[in-house]
Amino acid sequence: MVFDDVEVYEYVPRRYWRWRVGGPAPRTEFRRLAEAKTMAYFKPVLYAEAYLHLVNPWLVPAAFAAAVAAGPPGWALAALGLALLPAPPTGLGRPCRFTGAVIRSMWDRQLV
Repeated sequence: MVFDDVEVYEYVPRRYWRWRVGGPAPRTEFRRLAEAKTMAYFKPVLYAEAYLHLVNPWLVPAAFAAAVAAGPPGWALAALGLALLPAPPTGLGRPCRFTGAVIRSMWDRQLV
């Protein structure tokens, strides 16, 4: 939910990029979500959130790899995707950060 009259302040550590990449890592643990005893009407929301955090971030690298493997037309498409990566309307920044967080979590063995 989004409220117009609410302001939120969040303290950010000095090492912002490491904090930003590490932030979504705890949300990638599906085991705790599956074990949680929740009401039935929360399950669709929790499954959608699990999809957005576990499956969706891997679609961006998979699509990029498929475009690169397709040859010159795919290379142009991949170059366009890389050029649009910093643009806010594309929405590619968040899946890339989630993918980085998952890889970092696996590398650091943060997930149990």
